[in-house]
Amino acid sequence: MRGLTAREKVLLGLCFLTVFIVVNAFAIRWAVKSLGGGTDNIPDLKNQLADYELWLEDANTWAIRDDWLAKNMPILADGATGKAQGDLLQELQDEMFQRKLKIDRQSLQEPKVTENFQEVSVKFDFRGDAETVIDWLSTLQAPEKFVVIKYLELELDSRSRETEPQAVCELIVARWFRPPGSTLPPGAPVIEAPDPETTSGPETTGTAPTAGETGETGSDSTAMPPATVDPEPATDGTESEKNSQPKAGDDPPRKVASNDPTDPQPETKP
Repeated sequence: MRGLTAREKVLLGLCFLTVFIVVNAFAIRWAVKSLGGGTDNIPDLKNQLADYELWLEDANTWAIRDDWLAKNMPILADGATGKAQGDLLQELQDEMFQRKLKIDRQSLQEPKVTENFQEVSVKFDFRGDAETVIDWLSTLQAPEKFVVIKYLELELDSRSRETEPQAVCELIVARWFRPPGSTLPPGAPVIEAPDPETTSGPETTGTAPTAGETGETGSDSTAMPPATVDPEPATDGTESEKNSQPKAGDDPPRKVASNDPTDPQPETKP
């Protein structure tokens, strides 16, 4: 085997040098990209650190709020979602009627369940005096109501002919409850499901009368009172026979022809 010539040695060295340069170029590019990405994350990390420090400073305040939620946040019983939505809808309707706001359309939204709360919501499209609408919207959200405005679109009604400015509003309001499976503290409000016995009709009390008491043999529970018959005075046989005898001047009894072939027919004399 012959050795490499000087020219071949030069070419082989250039080949190894090219591979070395390419490999280092990829390594440098990866290092720059990694360092650059870390540098870009520094402002975000600083903002997170500031938020965590602020949370630590307000830890006592949030602990008090957490205790208040545990004592006052209402809980939904099983099957009471529909009742809670109906109560929220009726409450908002009453407030709108009191303020003379006109409801164009209303609907129930899909209930929502998360690990932190349960939510029922309703949607309204309504119109009315702009100042009245704004004043009412400002009173909706309150901590003790657990009511939040999820969506709001408010604009002036340009087609209205009223002298006062009129507003058109699209609104979605939600009410929050405890998440499923949460522990209920003493005194916490509970939204119970409606009782089917009370909603199906008035409750009847007492024991149903028997067939012997009502004179009925059927299964009808509404029985008519038994008829009362005045007792007739007892009479002896002599008086009965006396009353049955024809009196003088009375017409003799007539025989009435019967349609029954088994009854004896009267004879006809020529």
